[in-house]
Amino acid sequence: MKIFEFDNSTEIGILTLIGELRRDVRAVLNEALTVALESSRHVLVNLERVTSIDDACLEVFDSARERAVGLHKRIAFYGLDSGE
Repeated sequence: MKIFEFDNSTEIGILTLIGELRRDVRAVLNEALTVALESSRHVLVNLERVTSIDDACLEVFDSARERAVGLHKRIAFYGLDSGE
């Protein structure tokens, strides 16, 4: 199951997440965010193709944000539709 695509062809990496982000993909999500932060100056996380996110994955996002601060990098999340 593919939950992400990553483009680091510029200094700003774009990590596009796909589908349902549930507890069972937490490790893959964490690895994708780690690779994105390590290989790019800054990271944009595209959530346009995400259908749902559970609490476990929100914790992974928070952890990635903390790592970005520690690395003096920026990470931004965009494109999540509230469904309204």
